[in-house]
Amino acid sequence: EYPLLTLAAPIGSLTATRNTAFSDQYVYPSFTNVEIGSYALTASSTEGVNVSNVSIQTNGISSGTFGSPFQNLKLMVNGVQLGVTQTVVASGTIYTYTGTPFAIPAGGTVAVNVYADISSSTPMSTADSPATTLVNASGVGSVSLGAISLANPASGQSVFFQQGQFTVTQDANTPTGNIAKGQSQVTLAKFDMYASGEAVKVKFVGFQLVFAGATTTISNMVKNVSFSDDAGG
Repeated sequence: EYPLLTLAAPIGSLTATRNTAFSDQYVYPSFTNVEIGSYALTASSTEGVNVSNVSIQTNGISSGTFGSPFQNLKLMVNGVQLGVTQTVVASGTIYTYTGTPFAIPAGGTVAVNVYADISSSTPMSTADSPATTLVNASGVGSVSLGAISLANPASGQSVFFQQGQFTVTQDANTPTGNIAKGQSQVTLAKFDMYASGEAVKVKFVGFQLVFAGATTTISNMVKNVSFSDDAGG
């Protein structure tokens, strides 16, 4: 008789790297649902892995002690949210997201994407580098059914916080030519004001009237000057 030997199925492994298909981000305060990090989770060729837990650490702004600029931190995998949204986010804290397992085939890679809202009080011209770190992920092997945990942590992308910009340009339809005497409610000029990145509250507008080809006293030529916007304000 020969004894029957049982060999244990080899257990696979799981590694993480920064997703090179996703670059560093430049954002503004109060932006919502911003992708702030992306990671590539790869299963070894030994077997696939069904991952049910992913742990993310948020990092504070590198200059100063402001803390975390993020709110409503969540993970997305294959377009589906993993776990629940972490509404209050503290700098340096590890948050673990648990949900329905997602499958990584043997030798395959799946992207884990991190989203968050940007706090309205985030200091401008600062950076969070890296914004997040994927510190752990765990699941079970698709063949061995053995427990598999992440072999290494991975640092994510940097997030740079920018201040909004405000520009003023002359409108293409601004009036040109001469103005006859005795008219009222005459449009002298039109300008376009553009805010990028964040809303801008305009507190005052300065201007200068310039007469071409003559020297005169402005009070004798123009009276009752006013401004209005597209809404008539």
